[in-house]
Amino acid sequence: MVGKVIELRDALTQYLKGESLHSLDTELALWICNLVDRRTRAGTVNAGLATGVARALDSFGDMPEADPLREALPALRRQARLCLSCGQPVSRDETACADCQPGRSTQPAVARSVSRPSVRREHS
Repeated sequence: MVGKVIELRDALTQYLKGESLHSLDTELALWICNLVDRRTRAGTVNAGLATGVARALDSFGDMPEADPLREALPALRRQARLCLSCGQPVSRDETACADCQPGRSTQPAVARSVSRPSVRREHS
């Protein structure tokens, strides 16, 4: 669901610029944060949600409203059994895929920070 919403948001960038796009992004970031919070509490985090959040972060860039999503992404990926760095599936006991294992030269530049599983509701 998040992936489809971001796909539509990205299509709207042809028509929205400046403050209109920033307002949309702010509302979407809040909506996704609340969705993540609800899904985390319900124990229904899955790969689709984690992948959608990662895609949203790519679209939102470095806007501060998306900071809670950036902080929650590693925990979402862990709960969905995805590599903490790149988001590829991993086995139950692993936190990194074979390409992202320490010592590999092709490690992604994504930070491997550990975060709490829920997203804060406050928004600046």
